[in-house]
Order: sequence, then structure tokens, then C-alpha cells
Amino acid sequence: MLSNLGRDGNNYQYAYAAINESFRFYFHTFFGFDTSYAIHYRTKDNIDSTCTIPGRNLDLIKKEKLIRYPVEVQTPESGLTLNIIDSVHTAVLGIKTFSPNITNKKFRADISKYFETIRDANTLNLILDLRGNSGGNPNHVKFILQHLFDEPFEQARACRIVKNRHKEELLTRTRKQWYPWYGIGKFKPRKNNFNGNVYALIDEGTYSAGVIFSSVLRKYNRAVFVGDETGGNPIIMAGYLIKTSWELPNTKIQFGSGTLCTIYDDLGLNQGRGLVPDHMINMKPEDLVSLKDRCLDYTLQHIWGKR
Repeated sequence: MLSNLGRDGNNYQYAYAAINESFRFYFHTFFGFDTSYAIHYRTKDNIDSTCTIPGRNLDLIKKEKLIRYPVEVQTPESGLTLNIIDSVHTAVLGIKTFSPNITNKKFRADISKYFETIRDANTLNLILDLRGNSGGNPNHVKFILQHLFDEPFEQARACRIVKNRHKEELLTRTRKQWYPWYGIGKFKPRKNNFNGNVYALIDEGTYSAGVIFSSVLRKYNRAVFVGDETGGNPIIMAGYLIKTSWELPNTKIQFGSGTLCTIYDDLGLNQGRGLVPDHMINMKPEDLVSLKDRCLDYTLQHIWGKR
């Protein structure tokens, strides 16, 4: 599966995120369906065991899931959540996407409202939960960042498109192109900006605009990062201009290909890795079963210790 899923160069993080999120889909795509499955597993007591379970179709799986878990947590259309923890003067702002299922105007209004709430609560610490944020609109990135700085900041340094496809070296193969939509230039902060301590939770599912957001915070040392390495590269990133997909004439297979790249920091810093957190917290299988949020708990303990 890893050899066939998209990823940034030799960084396998996003491929792992895709498998974690949609294992059933990829398993059936690669290996097909069967009437029964032999599961080999290791218990928490480190004992190897095997069981056989019958294969089921998706309708039966959904029915079983509804019986076991009758209450499903609804994700807001904005992808935004806010929780104030008064005991440690901390706000937790979840940003699950930069492509909300609502209008851009309402998304921005919600962001402004949340930062007013954070300010009115006399919050000293802000935790930004970017785990699983696979990206979206760079303009939304810019708008939220304007609430986190008290001086003008740079989001992207340059956008480049192919000039001479026969060249291999980046700067001779491409030329600069001005696309303000991707966040080129200096931007002024908002009036109701937050100037306290910022912590960013990231993982292998943090990608695209989620990494752009993280990259700017890292470039200005504006946040302490906790979690796991991101799936996307914080220095240079491929993207789209207008057209995002094509279709092969005979097989009708559709595919996507980046039509530009955006540079966010000094190319000499590019190690072919994602953004590596300051505090590496690896989730364990038992955390998924117990719904324990080891990453958030660690961050809150860190804040409590500083307090």
C-alpha cells in the first residue's frame, strides 16, 4: 500500500495517514473481498493469537456500527471547535480543515468570533489542533495567522511555474509567478489578535494548507509543536493553478498533477521531511480504544508545569 499511495518524496507520513483513515478501502482495492478473514494479532500482554471473522458488506457494517455507537459526534460545517479550560487559562481551537462546508464569509466571521471569546476569557495559552488537517484555501490560512501575530508577517516567499521542462534544477526549470491567492507578500495583523503562548498539535495527517499554516508559525518561532511529523513539506509545496485533474483519452482514468510550486522558507532548509515537532508524541493502539488523547494531555501538562 505504501508504495502506491501519494506522498511527499521519501516522507511516508501522509501515506500512513491515508491508510489509518481508510484502511478498509485500500485493503479491498488492493486485495479484493473474501467471505472470511483470518486475523493475526498481538494482545496487550504480548501474546500472539488468531481469530477468524466472516466478511460483511458495507450496509451490514454500517448497521452494526450504528448499534454499537448510536451517538455520532457531528463535525461543525466550519471544521472549527473551541474549548476554554479555565483552570490553566487555556483555549483549544480545533482547525480540522481550511476547506469548510460553509461560505468563506461565515468561516471568517466564526474565526473572528472565536478570537473575541479567547480574548474575553483572559486566555494566556492557545492550543491549535491541526491534526488531520489535510488543507484547503491558503487565504483562510492567512486570515487565521493574522490573529496570531502582532507585527506584519510573510506567508509565502514565491510561487513558481515551469519555464523550461527540459531542465532539472528548480530555479532554471521554473520562473517566478505572482499569485497573491497563495499568500505572497507581507500581511498585517488583526486588531483582536492573540499575543499569548501558542502550541500547535500536528501529525501525519497534517498536510497541504495545514502544513502551510504550521510552516509560518515555525518560521517565526510563534508556536511550540507537539505530536508527530507532518505529512507535507513545510519548505516547498506543489499546488494547482486553475485545472486540477486530467483524463487519459483511452482508459478514461483521471489523474491530478501539480501545476505550480510555492516556496515558504529558505530552500537550503529542505531536508525532504515534514515538519518535525519540538515534542514527539506517538499515539499508541490502546489510546485509540480508550479514546485517550495523549498528545493534548501532554500539552496541558506542559502548560501546567510552566504555570
